[in-house]
Amino acid sequence: FNDLLKQNRALKDKSLSQNVTPYNFVEKMSYSCGGGMNGSTLTQLRAEYEEGMERLKDEKRELVMKISAAITEKKRAEQRSCDLEDKLSLANDELSSAKLALQRANYRQLED
Repeated sequence: FNDLLKQNRALKDKSLSQNVTPYNFVEKMSYSCGGGMNGSTLTQLRAEYEEGMERLKDEKRELVMKISAAITEKKRAEQRSCDLEDKLSLANDELSSAKLALQRANYRQLED
């Protein structure tokens, strides 16, 4: 894959230096590639490369969406945790107040 990528870059650089338009790129390269590379082979390789790139872009897009959803879910969970901690603290405060009120009531009964 890396070799194809390097070859693709080299061909792009060569085409830019020769002012080759995208439309006649395949025809011009089919003559300069030599040996077993003809226009249809190069076209097929390019199509496979582009399909692979599209597949990778789709996978990346899907992963980005999953990460975004995970981050959102994490923030929601943290918010729920904070809310529950606040409720627990309030309940503990109320429990302490009730215990103190009960102790005061018990002391008053003992004094009477």
